[in-house]
Amino acid sequence: MKNTHKTLFIFLMIVIQSIVAMAAGVSVLFDASVKEIPANVYAGDIHIGGRSHTEAAEAIEAEYGARFGGHKLLLSAGGTDVYEISFSSIDAYADGTATLGSIKTVKGIGDVPRLIDTYFGNGRTDIIPEIRFNESKLRMVLVELSQKINTNPVDAKIYYKEGVIEKEPDTPGISLDVNAAVSLIEKALAEDPFQPVDLNSGNALKTLDAPVTMKDFDEIQQIHGEYSTSIKDATLYDSIQFAVDQINNTILAPAGDKNGRDGFSFVECLGLDDGTEYENEGYDQAASTLYAALLTGGLPKDSITRLPHKTAVGYIHPGLDAWISGNAGDIKFHNPYERKLAVFAVRNGSVVTVAIAGSREDKAEKSVIRTETVQEFDPPVYYVEKEGIKPGEALVLNPGKKGLSVKVYRNNEFISMDQYEAETSIVQIAPDTDVLENDNK
Repeated sequence: MKNTHKTLFIFLMIVIQSIVAMAAGVSVLFDASVKEIPANVYAGDIHIGGRSHTEAAEAIEAEYGARFGGHKLLLSAGGTDVYEISFSSIDAYADGTATLGSIKTVKGIGDVPRLIDTYFGNGRTDIIPEIRFNESKLRMVLVELSQKINTNPVDAKIYYKEGVIEKEPDTPGISLDVNAAVSLIEKALAEDPFQPVDLNSGNALKTLDAPVTMKDFDEIQQIHGEYSTSIKDATLYDSIQFAVDQINNTILAPAGDKNGRDGFSFVECLGLDDGTEYENEGYDQAASTLYAALLTGGLPKDSITRLPHKTAVGYIHPGLDAWISGNAGDIKFHNPYERKLAVFAVRNGSVVTVAIAGSREDKAEKSVIRTETVQEFDPPVYYVEKEGIKPGEALVLNPGKKGLSVKVYRNNEFISMDQYEAETSIVQIAPDTDVLENDNK
Protein backbone atom coordinates (compact mmCIF):
# COMPACT_ATOMS: atom_id res chain seq x y z
CA MET A 1 0.00 0.00 0.00
CA LYS A 2 2.87 2.36 0.89
CA ASN A 3 4.56 1.62 -2.47
CA THR A 4 1.34 2.58 -4.31
CA HIS A 5 1.15 5.99 -2.60
CA LYS A 6 4.81 6.58 -3.27
CA THR A 7 4.41 5.73 -6.95
CA LEU A 8 1.40 8.10 -7.28
CA PHE A 9 3.33 10.90 -5.63
CA ILE A 10 6.27 10.43 -7.99
CA PHE A 11 3.89 10.45 -10.98
CA LEU A 12 2.27 13.71 -9.92
CA MET A 13 5.63 15.35 -9.42
CA ILE A 14 6.68 14.31 -12.92
CA VAL A 15 3.47 15.77 -14.40
CA ILE A 16 3.91 19.09 -12.58
CA GLN A 17 7.56 19.33 -13.60
CA SER A 18 6.60 18.62 -17.21
CA ILE A 19 3.99 21.40 -17.23
CA VAL A 20 6.40 23.84 -15.66
CA ALA A 21 9.04 22.89 -18.18
CA MET A 22 6.52 23.36 -21.01
CA ALA A 23 5.60 26.80 -19.72
CA ALA A 24 9.24 27.71 -19.43
CA GLY A 25 9.82 26.47 -22.96
CA VAL A 26 6.94 28.52 -24.32
CA SER A 27 8.22 31.53 -22.44
CA VAL A 28 11.64 31.04 -24.01
CA LEU A 29 10.05 30.74 -27.45
CA PHE A 30 7.99 33.88 -26.74
CA ASP A 31 11.07 35.82 -25.65
CA ALA A 32 12.70 34.80 -28.87
CA SER A 33 9.77 36.35 -30.76
CA VAL A 34 9.45 39.66 -28.88
CA LYS A 35 10.63 41.63 -31.86
CA GLU A 36 7.51 40.89 -33.88
CA ILE A 37 3.77 40.30 -33.33
CA PRO A 38 2.57 36.98 -34.77
CA ALA A 39 0.97 37.37 -38.19
CA ASN A 40 -2.55 36.36 -37.17
CA VAL A 41 -3.18 38.89 -34.38
CA TYR A 42 -5.86 41.62 -34.46
CA ALA A 43 -6.58 44.35 -31.91
CA GLY A 44 -10.28 44.93 -32.39
CA ASP A 45 -10.47 45.08 -36.17
CA ILE A 46 -6.92 46.43 -36.56
CA HIS A 47 -4.45 43.95 -38.06
CA ILE A 48 -1.23 44.29 -36.08
CA GLY A 49 0.44 41.03 -37.12
CA GLY A 50 4.01 41.26 -38.36
CA ARG A 51 4.67 44.57 -36.62
CA SER A 52 7.04 45.19 -33.79
CA HIS A 53 5.47 45.69 -30.39
CA THR A 54 6.25 49.39 -30.48
CA GLU A 55 4.73 49.80 -33.94
CA ALA A 56 1.67 47.76 -32.98
CA ALA A 57 1.11 49.79 -29.81
CA GLU A 58 1.43 53.05 -31.75
CA ALA A 59 -0.95 51.79 -34.44
CA ILE A 60 -3.59 50.88 -31.85
CA GLU A 61 -3.34 54.23 -30.11
CA ALA A 62 -3.38 56.20 -33.37
CA GLU A 63 -6.35 54.31 -34.81
CA TYR A 64 -8.47 54.61 -31.68
CA GLY A 65 -7.40 58.21 -31.19
CA ALA A 66 -8.76 59.01 -34.64
CA ARG A 67 -11.95 57.06 -34.02
CA PHE A 68 -12.53 58.70 -30.66
CA GLY A 69 -12.21 62.08 -32.38
CA GLY A 70 -14.94 61.24 -34.89
CA HIS A 71 -17.31 59.30 -32.67
CA LYS A 72 -19.05 59.78 -29.35
CA LEU A 73 -19.89 57.47 -26.50
CA LEU A 74 -23.62 56.76 -26.83
CA LEU A 75 -25.86 56.16 -23.83
CA SER A 76 -29.30 54.70 -24.47
CA ALA A 77 -32.02 55.47 -21.94
CA GLY A 78 -34.66 53.41 -23.68
CA GLY A 79 -36.87 54.18 -26.65
CA THR A 80 -35.48 56.97 -28.79
CA ASP A 81 -33.66 58.69 -25.94
CA VAL A 82 -29.93 58.56 -26.74
CA TYR A 83 -27.37 60.81 -25.05
CA GLU A 84 -23.85 61.54 -26.30
CA ILE A 85 -20.57 61.96 -24.42
CA SER A 86 -17.46 63.02 -26.31
CA PHE A 87 -14.52 60.73 -25.66
CA SER A 88 -12.28 63.77 -25.25
CA SER A 89 -14.40 65.05 -22.34
CA ILE A 90 -13.42 61.99 -20.31
CA ASP A 91 -9.83 61.75 -21.62
CA ALA A 92 -10.53 58.37 -23.22
CA TYR A 93 -7.69 56.68 -25.11
CA ALA A 94 -6.49 53.24 -26.11
CA ASP A 95 -3.43 52.02 -24.18
CA GLY A 96 -1.48 50.15 -26.86
CA THR A 97 1.17 48.74 -24.54
CA ALA A 98 -1.42 47.41 -22.09
CA THR A 99 -3.39 45.95 -25.00
CA LEU A 100 -0.41 43.87 -26.12
CA GLY A 101 0.10 42.60 -22.61
CA SER A 102 -2.33 39.74 -23.20
CA ILE A 103 0.01 38.20 -25.78
CA LYS A 104 3.18 38.92 -23.83
CA THR A 105 2.32 37.73 -20.37
CA VAL A 106 2.04 34.23 -18.95
CA LYS A 107 0.06 34.59 -15.74
CA GLY A 108 -0.45 30.91 -15.18
CA ILE A 109 -0.69 27.46 -16.67
CA GLY A 110 -4.06 28.36 -18.14
CA ASP A 111 -2.42 30.92 -20.45
CA VAL A 112 -0.14 28.31 -22.04
CA PRO A 113 -2.63 26.92 -24.62
CA ARG A 114 -3.59 30.47 -25.62
CA LEU A 115 0.01 31.51 -26.18
CA ILE A 116 0.78 28.34 -28.11
CA ASP A 117 -2.21 28.99 -30.36
CA THR A 118 -1.21 32.64 -30.82
CA TYR A 119 2.43 32.01 -31.72
CA PHE A 120 2.24 28.65 -33.41
CA GLY A 121 -1.37 28.24 -34.55
CA ASN A 122 -2.90 29.08 -37.92
CA GLY A 123 -6.11 30.68 -36.63
CA ARG A 124 -6.88 34.33 -36.00
CA THR A 125 -6.21 35.76 -32.55
CA ASP A 126 -8.30 38.73 -31.40
CA ILE A 127 -7.25 40.87 -28.48
CA ILE A 128 -9.43 43.56 -26.92
CA PRO A 129 -7.97 47.06 -26.81
CA GLU A 130 -7.44 48.41 -23.31
CA ILE A 131 -9.40 51.69 -23.04
CA ARG A 132 -8.40 54.14 -20.33
CA PHE A 133 -10.43 57.14 -19.17
CA ASN A 134 -10.56 59.74 -16.42
CA GLU A 135 -13.18 58.50 -13.98
CA SER A 136 -13.48 61.84 -12.20
CA LYS A 137 -14.28 63.62 -15.45
CA LEU A 138 -16.74 60.88 -16.40
CA ARG A 139 -18.56 61.39 -13.11
CA MET A 140 -18.72 65.14 -13.70
CA VAL A 141 -20.15 64.60 -17.18
CA LEU A 142 -22.72 62.14 -15.85
CA VAL A 143 -23.80 64.55 -13.11
CA GLU A 144 -24.45 67.19 -15.79
CA LEU A 145 -26.19 64.64 -17.99
CA SER A 146 -28.42 63.58 -15.13
CA GLN A 147 -30.06 67.01 -15.27
CA LYS A 148 -31.36 66.08 -18.72
CA ILE A 149 -32.24 62.49 -17.87
CA ASN A 150 -33.75 62.87 -14.43
CA THR A 151 -37.50 63.44 -14.34
CA ASN A 152 -39.70 63.80 -11.32
CA PRO A 153 -42.61 61.42 -10.93
CA VAL A 154 -46.05 62.85 -11.61
CA ASP A 155 -48.84 62.01 -9.20
CA ALA A 156 -52.05 60.43 -10.36
CA LYS A 157 -54.87 62.94 -10.51
CA ILE A 158 -58.54 62.73 -9.67
CA TYR A 159 -61.06 65.48 -10.21
CA TYR A 160 -64.73 66.26 -10.60
CA LYS A 161 -66.01 67.34 -13.99
CA GLU A 162 -69.61 67.90 -14.98
CA GLY A 163 -71.05 65.42 -12.53
CA VAL A 164 -68.55 62.58 -12.99
CA ILE A 165 -65.15 61.60 -11.60
CA GLU A 166 -62.18 61.79 -13.95
CA LYS A 167 -58.82 60.12 -13.23
CA GLU A 168 -55.39 60.51 -14.80
CA PRO A 169 -52.70 57.84 -14.20
CA ASP A 170 -49.45 58.58 -12.44
CA THR A 171 -46.16 58.76 -14.33
CA PRO A 172 -42.99 57.28 -12.75
CA GLY A 173 -39.88 59.42 -12.64
CA ILE A 174 -36.33 58.50 -13.68
CA SER A 175 -33.07 59.06 -11.82
CA LEU A 176 -29.57 58.36 -13.14
CA ASP A 177 -27.43 56.42 -10.66
CA VAL A 178 -23.98 57.85 -11.40
CA ASN A 179 -22.08 55.05 -9.61
CA ALA A 180 -23.92 52.34 -11.53
CA ALA A 181 -23.51 54.26 -14.79
CA VAL A 182 -19.72 54.52 -14.29
CA SER A 183 -19.45 50.75 -13.75
CA LEU A 184 -21.63 50.08 -16.78
CA ILE A 185 -19.62 52.42 -19.02
CA GLU A 186 -16.32 50.99 -17.80
CA LYS A 187 -17.50 47.51 -18.76
CA ALA A 188 -18.78 48.71 -22.13
CA LEU A 189 -15.51 50.48 -22.97
CA ALA A 190 -13.63 47.29 -22.21
CA GLU A 191 -15.79 45.36 -24.69
CA ASP A 192 -16.67 47.78 -27.51
CA PRO A 193 -16.54 51.55 -26.97
CA PHE A 194 -18.53 52.25 -30.12
CA GLN A 195 -21.65 50.31 -29.23
CA PRO A 196 -24.45 52.21 -27.43
CA VAL A 197 -24.45 51.64 -23.69
CA ASP A 198 -27.88 50.55 -22.47
CA LEU A 199 -28.32 52.31 -19.13
CA ASN A 200 -31.27 50.08 -18.29
CA SER A 201 -29.19 46.91 -18.46
CA GLY A 202 -27.06 47.80 -15.45
CA ASN A 203 -29.70 49.42 -13.25
CA ALA A 204 -28.14 52.78 -13.92
CA LEU A 205 -31.62 54.22 -14.41
CA LYS A 206 -33.72 54.07 -11.28
CA THR A 207 -37.49 54.24 -11.48
CA LEU A 208 -39.05 56.68 -9.04
CA ASP A 209 -42.60 55.82 -8.07
CA ALA A 210 -45.06 58.68 -7.73
CA PRO A 211 -46.20 59.39 -4.16
CA VAL A 212 -49.82 59.27 -5.36
CA THR A 213 -50.79 56.44 -7.69
CA MET A 214 -54.02 55.28 -9.31
CA LYS A 215 -54.27 52.64 -6.61
CA ASP A 216 -54.84 55.42 -4.09
CA PHE A 217 -58.08 56.25 -5.92
CA ASP A 218 -59.42 52.72 -6.33
CA GLU A 219 -62.14 53.27 -3.73
CA ILE A 220 -63.27 56.64 -5.13
CA GLN A 221 -65.66 55.30 -7.72
CA GLN A 222 -68.73 57.51 -8.02
CA ILE A 223 -70.51 60.63 -6.83
CA HIS A 224 -72.60 60.12 -3.71
CA GLY A 225 -74.10 63.59 -3.69
CA GLU A 226 -73.55 67.13 -4.93
CA TYR A 227 -74.98 70.59 -4.38
CA SER A 228 -74.64 73.96 -6.10
CA THR A 229 -75.27 77.54 -5.03
CA SER A 230 -75.21 80.80 -6.98
CA ILE A 231 -72.85 83.62 -6.08
CA LYS A 232 -74.96 86.77 -5.88
CA ASP A 233 -72.24 89.10 -4.64
CA ALA A 234 -69.33 89.50 -7.07
CA THR A 235 -67.06 90.71 -4.27
CA LEU A 236 -67.12 87.17 -2.85
CA TYR A 237 -65.59 85.52 -5.93
CA ASP A 238 -62.02 85.58 -4.65
CA SER A 239 -62.79 84.26 -1.17
CA ILE A 240 -65.07 81.55 -2.56
CA GLN A 241 -62.42 80.53 -5.07
CA PHE A 242 -59.82 80.32 -2.30
CA ALA A 243 -62.09 78.12 -0.19
CA VAL A 244 -62.92 75.93 -3.18
CA ASP A 245 -59.22 75.43 -3.94
CA GLN A 246 -58.45 74.56 -0.31
CA ILE A 247 -61.12 71.87 0.11
CA ASN A 248 -61.02 70.42 -3.40
CA ASN A 249 -59.54 66.92 -3.80
CA THR A 250 -59.59 66.18 -0.08
CA ILE A 251 -59.35 62.41 0.40
CA LEU A 252 -60.40 61.02 3.77
CA ALA A 253 -59.08 57.69 5.02
CA PRO A 254 -61.50 54.94 6.07
CA ALA A 255 -63.02 55.23 9.53
CA GLY A 256 -60.48 54.47 12.24
CA ASP A 257 -57.52 54.25 9.88
CA LYS A 258 -54.47 54.98 12.05
CA ASN A 259 -52.30 55.73 9.01
CA GLY A 260 -54.52 58.42 7.54
CA ARG A 261 -56.88 61.27 8.34
CA ASP A 262 -60.52 60.25 8.51
CA GLY A 263 -61.79 63.63 9.74
CA PHE A 264 -62.39 66.96 7.99
CA SER A 265 -62.38 70.53 9.29
CA PHE A 266 -63.24 73.41 6.98
CA VAL A 267 -61.31 75.88 9.14
CA GLU A 268 -58.21 73.68 9.14
CA CYS A 269 -58.40 73.35 5.35
CA LEU A 270 -58.38 77.13 4.97
CA GLY A 271 -55.22 77.26 7.07
CA LEU A 272 -55.36 80.97 7.87
CA ASP A 273 -53.23 82.32 10.73
CA ASP A 274 -55.46 85.08 12.04
CA GLY A 275 -58.83 83.99 13.39
CA THR A 276 -60.47 87.23 12.24
CA GLU A 277 -59.66 86.38 8.63
CA TYR A 278 -62.29 83.65 8.71
CA GLU A 279 -65.11 86.21 9.05
CA ASN A 280 -65.90 86.15 5.35
CA GLU A 281 -69.24 85.45 3.73
CA GLY A 282 -67.46 83.77 0.81
CA TYR A 283 -66.11 81.10 3.15
CA ASP A 284 -69.60 80.73 4.62
CA GLN A 285 -71.13 80.12 1.20
CA ALA A 286 -68.53 77.49 0.30
CA ALA A 287 -69.04 75.80 3.68
CA SER A 288 -72.83 75.92 3.32
CA THR A 289 -72.60 74.32 -0.12
CA LEU A 290 -70.40 71.62 1.40
CA TYR A 291 -72.92 70.95 4.19
CA ALA A 292 -75.77 70.55 1.72
CA ALA A 293 -73.62 68.21 -0.40
CA LEU A 294 -72.88 66.07 2.67
CA LEU A 295 -76.59 65.73 3.39
CA THR A 296 -77.32 64.96 -0.25
CA GLY A 297 -74.51 62.40 -0.22
CA GLY A 298 -76.19 60.46 2.56
CA LEU A 299 -73.61 60.90 5.33
CA PRO A 300 -75.11 60.04 8.72
CA LYS A 301 -76.17 63.23 10.50
CA ASP A 302 -74.25 62.27 13.64
CA SER A 303 -70.99 62.31 11.64
CA ILE A 304 -71.44 66.02 10.80
CA THR A 305 -70.96 69.04 13.07
CA ARG A 306 -72.03 72.50 11.94
CA LEU A 307 -73.39 75.81 13.24
CA PRO A 308 -76.05 77.87 11.42
CA HIS A 309 -75.93 81.66 11.03
CA LYS A 310 -77.78 83.91 13.45
CA THR A 311 -79.88 85.26 10.58
CA ALA A 312 -80.92 83.57 7.35
CA VAL A 313 -78.64 83.98 4.32
CA GLY A 314 -79.65 84.59 0.74
CA TYR A 315 -77.58 82.03 -1.15
CA ILE A 316 -78.98 78.81 0.32
CA HIS A 317 -82.19 77.61 1.94
CA PRO A 318 -82.47 78.24 5.69
CA GLY A 319 -81.44 75.12 7.55
CA LEU A 320 -78.69 74.25 5.05
CA ASP A 321 -76.24 77.05 5.84
CA ALA A 322 -72.99 76.78 7.80
CA TRP A 323 -71.27 79.59 9.69
CA ILE A 324 -67.47 79.82 9.63
CA SER A 325 -65.41 81.63 12.25
CA GLY A 326 -61.81 81.04 13.19
CA ASN A 327 -62.71 81.11 16.88
CA ALA A 328 -65.97 79.17 16.95
CA GLY A 329 -67.77 78.42 13.70
CA ASP A 330 -66.69 75.42 11.64
CA ILE A 331 -68.11 72.53 9.69
CA LYS A 332 -66.58 69.19 10.56
CA PHE A 333 -67.33 65.62 9.59
CA HIS A 334 -65.64 62.26 9.72
CA ASN A 335 -65.69 59.39 7.27
CA PRO A 336 -68.09 56.79 8.67
CA TYR A 337 -67.28 54.18 6.04
CA GLU A 338 -64.71 51.39 5.75
CA ARG A 339 -63.53 52.85 2.45
CA LYS A 340 -62.17 56.23 1.40
CA LEU A 341 -64.30 59.32 0.92
CA ALA A 342 -63.50 62.36 -1.23
CA VAL A 343 -64.55 66.02 -1.37
CA PHE A 344 -64.50 67.88 -4.68
CA ALA A 345 -65.24 71.56 -5.17
CA VAL A 346 -65.34 73.73 -8.30
CA ARG A 347 -66.46 77.21 -9.26
CA ASN A 348 -67.78 77.81 -12.76
CA GLY A 349 -68.57 81.47 -13.18
CA SER A 350 -71.14 82.42 -10.58
CA VAL A 351 -71.93 78.84 -9.55
CA VAL A 352 -70.05 76.93 -6.85
CA THR A 353 -70.49 73.15 -6.64
CA VAL A 354 -69.35 70.69 -4.00
CA ALA A 355 -69.51 66.93 -4.57
CA ILE A 356 -68.98 63.99 -2.22
CA ALA A 357 -67.63 60.79 -3.76
CA GLY A 358 -66.69 57.32 -2.57
CA SER A 359 -67.17 53.61 -3.11
CA ARG A 360 -70.23 52.15 -4.80
CA GLU A 361 -70.69 49.97 -1.74
CA ASP A 362 -71.14 53.02 0.49
CA LYS A 363 -73.57 54.97 -1.66
CA ALA A 364 -76.86 55.47 0.16
CA GLU A 365 -80.29 55.61 -1.40
CA LYS A 366 -81.16 58.74 -3.33
CA SER A 367 -81.41 61.59 -0.86
CA VAL A 368 -84.06 64.29 -1.16
CA ILE A 369 -83.45 67.25 1.12
CA ARG A 370 -86.53 69.13 2.28
CA THR A 371 -86.83 72.22 4.47
CA GLU A 372 -89.98 73.15 6.36
CA THR A 373 -90.60 76.60 7.82
CA VAL A 374 -92.29 76.04 11.16
CA GLN A 375 -92.67 79.68 12.18
CA GLU A 376 -91.91 83.18 10.88
CA PHE A 377 -91.25 86.36 12.85
CA ASP A 378 -91.65 89.80 11.27
CA PRO A 379 -88.60 91.99 11.69
CA PRO A 380 -88.77 94.99 14.01
CA VAL A 381 -88.69 98.36 12.28
CA TYR A 382 -86.32 101.18 13.14
CA TYR A 383 -87.57 104.56 11.91
CA VAL A 384 -85.21 107.38 11.06
CA GLU A 385 -86.60 110.91 10.66
CA LYS A 386 -85.27 112.82 7.68
CA GLU A 387 -86.00 116.27 6.35
CA GLY A 388 -87.45 116.39 2.88
CA ILE A 389 -89.67 113.37 3.21
CA LYS A 390 -93.36 114.21 2.96
CA PRO A 391 -95.68 113.23 5.76
CA GLY A 392 -97.12 109.80 5.20
CA GLU A 393 -94.24 108.72 2.97
CA ALA A 394 -91.53 106.22 3.98
CA LEU A 395 -88.20 105.23 2.44
CA VAL A 396 -87.01 101.69 3.20
CA LEU A 397 -83.25 101.69 3.62
CA ASN A 398 -82.99 98.07 4.75
CA PRO A 399 -85.94 95.70 4.51
CA GLY A 400 -84.49 93.53 7.26
CA LYS A 401 -85.14 89.80 7.50
CA LYS A 402 -87.85 87.73 9.03
CA GLY A 403 -87.02 85.48 11.91
CA LEU A 404 -87.49 81.81 11.13
CA SER A 405 -87.83 78.43 12.74
CA VAL A 406 -86.89 75.77 10.16
CA LYS A 407 -86.83 71.99 10.16
CA VAL A 408 -84.67 69.97 7.74
CA TYR A 409 -85.50 66.46 6.52
CA ARG A 410 -83.62 63.98 4.37
CA ASN A 411 -86.24 61.76 2.80
CA ASN A 412 -88.23 60.91 5.95
CA GLU A 413 -85.32 61.39 8.35
CA PHE A 414 -85.34 64.43 10.62
CA ILE A 415 -81.96 66.17 10.40
CA SER A 416 -82.15 69.42 12.38
CA MET A 417 -84.21 72.37 13.56
CA ASP A 418 -82.65 75.84 13.37
CA GLN A 419 -83.73 79.20 14.73
CA TYR A 420 -82.89 82.41 12.85
CA GLU A 421 -83.24 85.82 14.44
CA ALA A 422 -85.13 88.59 12.70
CA GLU A 423 -83.02 91.39 11.29
CA THR A 424 -84.26 94.93 11.96
CA SER A 425 -85.72 96.89 9.05
CA ILE A 426 -84.59 100.51 8.69
CA VAL A 427 -87.10 103.05 7.31
CA GLN A 428 -86.80 106.80 6.78
CA ILE A 429 -89.87 108.91 7.58
CA ALA A 430 -90.88 112.58 7.77
CA PRO A 431 -90.14 114.44 11.01
CA ASP A 432 -92.76 114.23 13.75
CA THR A 433 -94.39 111.17 12.19
CA ASP A 434 -96.10 108.98 14.75
CA VAL A 435 -94.72 105.40 14.91
CA LEU A 436 -95.97 102.30 16.60
CA GLU A 437 -95.09 101.92 20.26
CA ASN A 438 -93.01 98.75 19.73
CA ASP A 439 -90.90 100.17 16.95
CA ASN A 440 -87.49 101.80 17.44
CA LYS A 441 -86.76 99.52 20.38
